[in-house]
Amino acid sequence: MMHPSLLKLIRLISRAKVRRLLRGLRGVKGIVAACFICGFFAIGLAPVIAIGFLKESITSPETIRSIAPLGMLAICVSNLLVAKPENGIPFLPAEVDFLFPGPFHRRELLAYKILGMLMATTGASILFSLFLIAHLTHWLAGFVGLFLILSFIQLVQVSVALVAATVAGRAFTRGRKLFLLVVGICLVYGLADALASAANRDILTVIAQFRSSWAGMFLLAPFEVFGRTLAAETYVPELLGWGSLGLLINAGLVLLVLLLDANFLETSVVASQKMYERLQTIRRGTVWVSIGSSKPGRSHRRLPQLPWWGGAGPIAWRQMSTARRGARRMFVLLFFIGAASAVPFMMRIDNPQALVGAASGMLVMFSLVFLPQMIAFDFRADVDRMETLKALPISSTAIVIGELLTPLIVATAIQIVLIAAVALLQQGLPWELLIAVVFIPPANLLVFGMENLMFLWYPYRQFGGFSDMQAYGRQMMIMLLKMLLLGLVAGIAIGLGGAAYWLAGRSTMAFAVVSWLSVCGLSIGLLPAIAHAYRQFDPSTDTPA
Repeated sequence: MMHPSLLKLIRLISRAKVRRLLRGLRGVKGIVAACFICGFFAIGLAPVIAIGFLKESITSPETIRSIAPLGMLAICVSNLLVAKPENGIPFLPAEVDFLFPGPFHRRELLAYKILGMLMATTGASILFSLFLIAHLTHWLAGFVGLFLILSFIQLVQVSVALVAATVAGRAFTRGRKLFLLVVGICLVYGLADALASAANRDILTVIAQFRSSWAGMFLLAPFEVFGRTLAAETYVPELLGWGSLGLLINAGLVLLVLLLDANFLETSVVASQKMYERLQTIRRGTVWVSIGSSKPGRSHRRLPQLPWWGGAGPIAWRQMSTARRGARRMFVLLFFIGAASAVPFMMRIDNPQALVGAASGMLVMFSLVFLPQMIAFDFRADVDRMETLKALPISSTAIVIGELLTPLIVATAIQIVLIAAVALLQQGLPWELLIAVVFIPPANLLVFGMENLMFLWYPYRQFGGFSDMQAYGRQMMIMLLKMLLLGLVAGIAIGLGGAAYWLAGRSTMAFAVVSWLSVCGLSIGLLPAIAHAYRQFDPSTDTPA
């Protein structure tokens, strides 16, 4: 099934990853980074593992059996939605250059690719099963179930790519549309029947009713095996029986992949090039431009030119134009994230206060953790253009303002839309969210200002590679330092606001106004520090590899 030299190549790649990981431990920086990584994993995993081994599962097995098949169905349908005949199977650029011209059959290359995916899936399954151990009855069942689930999803992707390469493009498109139409009809019928049969709108009850309907049983039949393996309560016969059946299903997919024997090499070259370009754009922090860019020759209206503003206008216009080219896919992803997060709350909207509290907490976490990483239209996206920026006859303060303006506007618009959605559900805007609207712009300036300040002090790539321990450790240290600085600013603002509250005779308005002015002052006061860090940035030595 596989040439001996390909097996040797897999062994050498595994050894190289271990050597690169160990090489990152050399020197003081590597040791400090490793200590941070071990510390974070210990803090995050130790309590979870202790709870998982010392206490009973906090999630019932029936809940896992209900949710896992639905999740697998959603992932497979989404993969089919984006599948195209020209997608192919992505390989690394070095594999394309050296393996495709080599004396290997197509099936040997497929077996090599599948074996590499299964090895990567093993490590991911161990890590995810440890994080989810508190929700699992047995850790071994969780590991086996996750391994089979992840392997099944990847094998389905490969099978779809080979089917697309085997049949004609028009036939594949029509077949995919017909299949998706059938799935959509079954989903609509099953969900309508489940909503009508459920006594309340609790999401678990709706899922249980959907699984018991004929449409749900038809759609979820291939995935029930993996959900039961993941939630196995006994090793024998549940884990052994369902796990063996899941293994047979995956083995059947492997056999299907090898029997198709499609001429995938040409499409894989294109897919590999796209994957390499995507990795490069992620490293430059401009992934949305690559994913959401328009097709060649397609005209779009250009953004109107901004005023000069001492040189900040053109810088901001360029970043806004970049954000606009990737806006469609970015907002689609944000919509799906928000919709998935809102489903559990929409099922129980009878408690408005709980909904507002949960939405506020999600908004804070979303604004501090996810948005700064997703909206990198600032210095982080210009890591390879720093030399050009420094050659411009523009003051450092103007460049800083121009770089920060786009993420500030985009993040503020997204957060206001989220708040408007909560207000629409509640048929009114609670005073807590109204205050949040006022604090959003200066808070965003503070968050993105700190993000860029940390970047100019400790430059890093958005994606440094899975084996780059120093990159992981550096980003963890930056996140910790950013959280400490944000906590300090919040403490100062709350302290000054509290003092105004008591001096004004317990006036809530005085607390809000003084706190808002404090956040604004501290945010604006961060600009000179960013400008100084920008002036100290040396592109010849500080640009990350």
